[in-house]
Order: sequence, then C-alpha cells, then structure tokens
Amino acid sequence: MAAPRSVPSTPSTFATPAAVFIERVGFYNPMAAGQAVKLQVNLERVAYWQSKGAQLSDTVARLVKEFKAQPAPAAEEPAKAE
Repeated sequence: MAAPRSVPSTPSTFATPAAVFIERVGFYNPMAAGQAVKLQVNLERVAYWQSKGAQLSDTVARLVKEFKAQPAPAAEEPAKAE
C-alpha cells in the first residue's frame, strides 16, 4: 500500500527531490478506501504561500482544483425536540 503523499510548500518555485518542506499544507492518498480521506488541502495556507510568491506545480494545481470541486462535508442536523 502506498503511503499518503504530502502537498509541500517550498521556498522556491523549483522544488528538487532534496527540497526541504517548510509546511505541510495538505495530503493526497490515492489508495484511500471507505471512509479514509483521499485528498485534503488547507486552502488558506496555499493562498498564503502563493501570496509570498510560491507557484504550484501542474500536479499540485490539479489536486487543489480537484479539492475545491469536492462537495462540502455535510453538517450534522441538530436533533429535533418533540
């Protein structure tokens, strides 16, 4: 089973395999099944790093777009008093 992949934030626009992560802003687990979370992105932090000049790779941009397209989690309805 593959380990979840992190969506890193790096100080430069060109991340190398040896790049050091500054902050984990999300993850992608392509092997997620059942109730497991497949994709999670902290959009506020992504926006923050983009405002500081970070550029998303094509893959990360696609994942962020996919995350934004997901339906919002359903909020629990309060129990009705009878």
